[in-house]
Amino acid sequence: MVTPILPDDIISILPISSCTKKIWVGYSGGVDSHVLLHLISNIKKDLSVSISAIHINHRLSKQSDLWETHCQKICQELELEFNKISLNAAAPKGESQEAWSRKLRYQAISDLMGEDDILLTAHHKDDMAETLLLQLFRGAGPSGLASMPLTSRLGKGFHCRPLLRYSRTNLLVWANHHELSWIEDDSNADHKFDRNYLRHNVLPVIKNRWPGITQTLTRSAKIQADTSILSSELAKIDIDNCLNKEYGTLSVSALAQLSKIRGANVFRHWIKLQEYPTPTAAQLTRVLEDVIYSDSKDEPCVSWNGVQVRRYRDIIFVTDKLPEQEFLQAEINWQLDKECKLSMGSLNALRCQGNGIKANKCLDNQVMIKFSCGSEVIKKNGHHHKLKKLYQEYGIPSCYRDYIPLIYINNKLIAIIGLHIDDDYVASKGEQAILIQWSGATQAYSFSSK
Repeated sequence: MVTPILPDDIISILPISSCTKKIWVGYSGGVDSHVLLHLISNIKKDLSVSISAIHINHRLSKQSDLWETHCQKICQELELEFNKISLNAAAPKGESQEAWSRKLRYQAISDLMGEDDILLTAHHKDDMAETLLLQLFRGAGPSGLASMPLTSRLGKGFHCRPLLRYSRTNLLVWANHHELSWIEDDSNADHKFDRNYLRHNVLPVIKNRWPGITQTLTRSAKIQADTSILSSELAKIDIDNCLNKEYGTLSVSALAQLSKIRGANVFRHWIKLQEYPTPTAAQLTRVLEDVIYSDSKDEPCVSWNGVQVRRYRDIIFVTDKLPEQEFLQAEINWQLDKECKLSMGSLNALRCQGNGIKANKCLDNQVMIKFSCGSEVIKKNGHHHKLKKLYQEYGIPSCYRDYIPLIYINNKLIAIIGLHIDDDYVASKGEQAILIQWSGATQAYSFSSK
C-alpha cells in the first residue's frame, strides 16, 4: 500500500517563525522537485510567508538552458515567483562532480536567504537510504550515517526536507495523478556517478531480496542520528573541562583524563566549533597518536585540507596552513613610508611620541627586515638575551617564530616587532618615535604572555 502524501503534514513541519519572510523551493525540473513545488503551490494560501522557486543552472549539460526555460514556464502556470542562479559548476581536478555541484548550489542559495528563511528540497525516503549506504561504503561514523535530517541550519535560515517520510513511488503516484510534466536529466542514467550506480545496480537487487529495506535503512539512519546527538551532548559536557575559553584551545592534560574515545569525540566537536573541515578517521587517528597522546617533546603537527593541528606545551591549537617559508632567508630593505608585505601579514610604520623605536635611529639609517636564523641576541633589562629564550619566556609556539619580522639598523638587531625593542633603541616618554605595527602579530602571539 502506497502512503498518500498529505499537504497538511508539510505545513506542520515547517519551522516558520516571526522572522521568516520567504520559503524557497529548490526546483530542478525533475519529478521529485516538481511534486514538492506542486504541493507547496496547493498550500501557499495557508502559509503566512511568500513562496519562491529557486532553480540552479549548473551549466553542465547542453540541455541546461532548456531545463531553465521549462522551470520558468511551470512556475508561471503555478503563479509562483521564479528565481534562477547560473553557476560554472565544473569540478576542479580531483574533486567529485556531485559533491562540488552540491557545495556550490547550497552556498549560492544560502547567500540569497534572509533571517529564518526556509529552503525546501524534495529529498525522500529512497534518497535517505541511498545516502546512508554511500556513507557506509565510505566508512562514515554516526554523523554521516545519520544521512539527512528533517531540518537543519543553512546560513541565516533553515534547510527542510518535508518529503522524507515518503518514497519515490509516493511521489510518482502524486505526479501521475496530477498529470505533472517534468524533465529527465540524462546524467541520472550515468553509472559513473556513485549514487546512480547504487540506485540502478545495487538497490534493486537488495529490494528484490528484502522489499522493506528502504524503511529499514531509514530507521537505521534515525538511530545513527540519535547516536550522533548523544555524542555531541557528551562532547559539550567534556569540553567544558578541556577548553581554554580565552584562546579557544584544548588542554592536553585535561584530554589525558578522558578515555581516547571520549577524547576523540571532544576533538571532533572542537574542530566543528572552530568551523574547520572534519578530519577523516585516518587523520583523526594521527591527531590522537601524534599530537594529543604522544610523548614527544617536539611540537607535532597534523595537516589536512589546508588545516594544521599542533601541540605546544599543554595546548592543542588549530590554524590555517601556514605560508611557505622559502623567502624567509631574504633581507628586505624597507622604506618606512610604504607598507611592507610579508608572508604572514604586513608592516606599517607610524610616527608617535614614546612607545616605539627612537625616530632618529630609524630615519637616519637604513632599516632592514630579517628573520630568525637561531643565533640572534637582543638587549633587555641591561642584559643580552637569545631570541630563543625570549620566545620560550613569552610562550610563542615554534611554528610562528620563523615568521616574526626582526628590525635591523646598521646590521644590529634592534626590535622584535610586537614583542620587544632593544633597551638602547626604546624611545623615552615624549620623544619622537616610530611605532611599527604588524598585522600578523595577532596570530603569532595568540598565546603569548606578553
